[in-house]
Amino acid sequence: MSAFVVSKNHIASVVRFATTDLNHYQQIALHEAEDWARRLMARNVESVNYRYPNHPPETAETITAQDILTARRLTPVEALKAISCLTYQSCELPTWTEVPEYRFLEGLTAAAIAALPGYDDAPWEIT
Repeated sequence: MSAFVVSKNHIASVVRFATTDLNHYQQIALHEAEDWARRLMARNVESVNYRYPNHPPETAETITAQDILTARRLTPVEALKAISCLTYQSCELPTWTEVPEYRFLEGLTAAAIAALPGYDDAPWEIT
């Protein structure tokens, strides 16, 4: 199987990144974090089960607020890689680009890019 369910630590770290100071791009409140983690895990599981209908079904791990609070703090580059992995593992459903979890990860990608060192100092337009 090439598609897989990422670990709960992976999702907890991505969601923790979304709770950090992201210059108001995609920052979420801590009380929203557990719900987003649950939704991202469920969507990943749903994608893998859709991709491999003849395999025993995968199940979602429970991710708690404590898991998120104690998750590894990601740098913007680490967050971008982790988001890419989660997106790739969750994209098998035909409706993937229409669901809130996709939009959440797209917004978080933009926030991680904007958090890269030197981003604010770079020119907006190249003249």
